[in-house]
Amino acid sequence: LEDSMATLRATREETLEQLRQTGQAGEGDQEIWIPVLTREDDLEETVSDELEALEAAKNHIESQGLFFSERTINAFHTSLKIAEMSPLVVLAGISGTGKSELPRRYAEAMGMHFLPMPVQPRWDSPQDLFGFYNYLEGRFRPTELTRALVQMDNYYDVEGRGWNMPDSWEHSLNDQVLLVLLDEMNLARVEYYFSEFLSKLETRRGIDIDDTIAREKAEISLEVGRQNRDAAIMRIFVRTNVLFVGTMNEDESTRTLSDKVVDRANVLRFGRPSRLRSRDVTDQDGEQEGKRSVLPFQTWLDWSQYSTSLADRDVSDLVDGWIGRLNDAMAKIGRPFAHRAHQSMRSYLANYPLQDDEGLKWAMADQIEQRILPKFRGLDPMDQSVRSSLEIVMKLISELEDDPLKASIDAARNAQHSHQFNWQGVDRAAEAH
Repeated sequence: LEDSMATLRATREETLEQLRQTGQAGEGDQEIWIPVLTREDDLEETVSDELEALEAAKNHIESQGLFFSERTINAFHTSLKIAEMSPLVVLAGISGTGKSELPRRYAEAMGMHFLPMPVQPRWDSPQDLFGFYNYLEGRFRPTELTRALVQMDNYYDVEGRGWNMPDSWEHSLNDQVLLVLLDEMNLARVEYYFSEFLSKLETRRGIDIDDTIAREKAEISLEVGRQNRDAAIMRIFVRTNVLFVGTMNEDESTRTLSDKVVDRANVLRFGRPSRLRSRDVTDQDGEQEGKRSVLPFQTWLDWSQYSTSLADRDVSDLVDGWIGRLNDAMAKIGRPFAHRAHQSMRSYLANYPLQDDEGLKWAMADQIEQRILPKFRGLDPMDQSVRSSLEIVMKLISELEDDPLKASIDAARNAQHSHQFNWQGVDRAAEAH
């Protein structure tokens, strides 16, 4: 073994020397400081009024020939706002329904940075998401995501976090917002490459992020190469100025999401279009138009509401009653939910852009569509417990006056020649056109 180790050391040194001579070694973590995102200081700020900004986003999306109902865009917007409670938004459905275009055009219009990451079938660890340290070359090979997270980190200038920034590094964008798209995220098993990171994102909620020791529990550790064993491992903290969206094409080449991921996400399912349309782009310069503003992170925070605002509107008991009925329904099929889901649903309703009675009903129906119905997939609708559970859900949906959602559930449980609840989502675009 000692002879083998000596041989390997000699081989490593020889390889490193060859790399040094070609200028490819000895740079350690240098690549991590190469910026992915660009600061444009001459841009105007996105309007601070949330409804005005959201209306502008809807107009921009429509100008790109994309057909999404007001309900769909409101749901997407609200799901992003509650990232602290539910760190992931999943857009699922058949290919070609605009799942990838919606986050891209929304980010353009809102003034967010946008980073697409196509997921590869070979991804099987967090290294595929963040990068790895190449011991032969003596350098860390970061992904674009890692380099972007470095730019968005709010604590980049705090000592003791293993940051070895070049003196000339001035690329922080932590006062702005980034939307990350994990495109076709279920080509690989999500639990292998994203689950650990998802747990870190969820940990943010229960800590004081300004407390260095507490914050470390939610930070990502990167082995970027240390000069000695006593040096600190580089850590990155991902705040809610970074938002995560994943798309899922549902066919025989993809994998379903586990309950762990679904419970921590809002799943927007894009139903089969009832009418096919050509894409008529009216704004040829839409991409440039959408980048003429920048959304300050503080404005994004100002738009967010705590779930306690429901009590201020005297609807807290009503909402808890709705959620309690849903939990009773899920208990009948052995899939009850706990505090996390309860708090997430309350947060969603508190952050919905329309805060009148109709908006409250829309938001509650959204949560049934996003969180409850995916759990019925694959169950036999003829089973007595499933039938009883669905009746409770359907009765609540009737009170919420969401007829398209009722029709979609009826189609899912009455599919011909099937003993499975085949949930395909709702074609909300039909409501707008």
